[in-house]
Amino acid sequence: MGSGHTSIDSFLATNATRPGFPEIGKLAMANILLPLDLQKDFMRGSIANDWMSFLFANMLPGCLQSVNEFLTNNRVSFVTFNYDRTLEHFLCVRLRHTYNISYPQAWQSVQELPIVHVYGPFGVFDPNIIDSPQPAITPTAFKEAATSIRLMHDDRGVDRDDLQKAKDLISAAECVCFLGFGFDPDNITHLQLNERCQPDKLVLATRYRVADGDWNRIRNAMTPTRLPSPNDANPNWDSLELMHQTNAVC
Repeated sequence: MGSGHTSIDSFLATNATRPGFPEIGKLAMANILLPLDLQKDFMRGSIANDWMSFLFANMLPGCLQSVNEFLTNNRVSFVTFNYDRTLEHFLCVRLRHTYNISYPQAWQSVQELPIVHVYGPFGVFDPNIIDSPQPAITPTAFKEAATSIRLMHDDRGVDRDDLQKAKDLISAAECVCFLGFGFDPDNITHLQLNERCQPDKLVLATRYRVADGDWNRIRNAMTPTRLPSPNDANPNWDSLELMHQTNAVC
């Protein structure tokens, strides 16, 4: 609370060599965030419009016959810096109720969509938990979630395949859309974002409530990638509005 860091990752990076600090930090994050994981109600009408529902609705045309058709016709990949499994949870619910399949079958389908958690997820996603009352989170579950977290300063040799997969997905994408991304300099460096989002790509980004000066500093950090100029990136657009107003979904 008293430090000058803007994130717990940055704070823990500064204190990485203090005995026990990284472990305590990971457990603290698991303690705060794990009880919120897999708690969303994604049934129709229960929540306001969100970017995931909008994206899914735009992935459905021409894919009404089977989940295999949905997977074949949609070339979408996700790279997330979040630990929570909200995206997996959402996709499981939507695929299960769209194509009348079981949650385990939906999860098998979700696994065919490239989803990379750069800093690790809260353990392995269990689709069976969606259909059953959630048990109390045990100390073992907290420990497993904390162990799965990778901090910004952690050895990148561990789980290097995930980091490389994220880089490859970004390089191969025709369109890269940054949603709610803070453009932390270390994250830009780890994924080589400024090198992999070259000018031949369509690159879009939310700058929700980010001032013009701050946005220009972000654009400079991403050079040679051309992020939208202050005139083209509306600070009032959240993730959903960006999708409504641009070619992020096409």
